[in-house]
Amino acid sequence: MQVIGTAYLVPGEDEPSKGRVLVFAMNANKKAHLVTEKEVRGAVYCLTGFNGKILAGSHHGISC
Repeated sequence: MQVIGTAYLVPGEDEPSKGRVLVFAMNANKKAHLVTEKEVRGAVYCLTGFNGKILAGSHHGISC
């Protein structure tokens, strides 16, 4: 499983106002497919596992 943090870049914004956490899994043919996604406030700057969950650090705080 792969987890990716993103940001939406909008011209004129100093800091991205929203982003997403994307969770991908590999199928039997070794192709990635999207399992789930979560929109968050601000860009996702870091991701880590914690107590069986994924924590995402963004400009606006921490999301689970």
